[in-house]
Amino acid sequence: MKKMIIAAMVLLVAQIGLALALNISKKGISTGTPDTLFLTFSPNMVHSLEITNGEGKSLVIEKSKDGWIVPAHFSAPVDTTKVKALVDKLAGIKQGFVVANTADAAKRFKVDSGSFEDHVVLKSADTTLADFYVGTSPAFHQIHARRNDSDQIVAIPLSSFELETTVDKWLDTSVGIIKDDDLTGLTIGDIDLKKTADGWQLEGLHEGEKANKEEITALVTKARGMSIEDVLDPTKGAELLDKPAFRFTTIRKDGRKVEYLFGKDKEDFYVMKLSDRDLYFKVKSSLVDAVRNITRDKLVQVEKAAENKIESTNNAAEPTEQKAASTEDKIQAAE
Repeated sequence: MKKMIIAAMVLLVAQIGLALALNISKKGISTGTPDTLFLTFSPNMVHSLEITNGEGKSLVIEKSKDGWIVPAHFSAPVDTTKVKALVDKLAGIKQGFVVANTADAAKRFKVDSGSFEDHVVLKSADTTLADFYVGTSPAFHQIHARRNDSDQIVAIPLSSFELETTVDKWLDTSVGIIKDDDLTGLTIGDIDLKKTADGWQLEGLHEGEKANKEEITALVTKARGMSIEDVLDPTKGAELLDKPAFRFTTIRKDGRKVEYLFGKDKEDFYVMKLSDRDLYFKVKSSLVDAVRNITRDKLVQVEKAAENKIESTNNAAEPTEQKAASTEDKIQAAE
């Protein structure tokens, strides 16, 4: 009898253990390997990145011969550094312990195909390299995630702020900016500047004129810094540039001449077109006006001797002018 009781107790313990294991697995609290890669793909194979948020707004970024672009937004140029940083990070992310693996849990953690915070798909030219959902955040810089080909839900070191679906968050704003060592010449109206071993020089100085190097350097810096705000519809861009409001020409280190054309919109911006690109860019008015409003007079200083000579000439002309005025007065009086 005693042996039967012991055997029954052992069997009961085994049944309880099995039930607990099944229940734990059913609830999704199972073990996992926290140091395995969440995704398995090679970053240099990625040719497109698609991010869709929970509201259905989608952004597709593609690699072109000229770099990363947003095809649906007039082929707007994308910040390559930002794309590379995200792709490299995703390729190296290691998953945490599996926290759940049921359909109900997927909905609860918002990593279900019908309920998610973000859905990310990475593709090569003809293959899907990675496809996963991200949802709720259990901690700072942590987010629940699930691969589309798996039921396992894990926490990965990623932030939803790294998965923006608006173009401006990815835009390469530097396409109109020129590096200092890449610019060797600048022409703005009657202002002709050349870069020499001694710095920037103003061409065509007149007798008694001296270049104001401080103002010239400031002008060059402003002309180099045409940061863009957006890419415009080419139809609207061409219309605004039908009669350019302003332009300047740059000479690059490799000898290329690149012209910057600007058209003024009623709103507070200019449309900018570079002669070596097909796109039309939106630029803040303050950036353009800071260059447009500079005159040649501000870039030169009249030497003292020349000032005295000009003043002397003006003074010498005064008696003649006074005499002419006096003669005119006499004629009027006689009349």
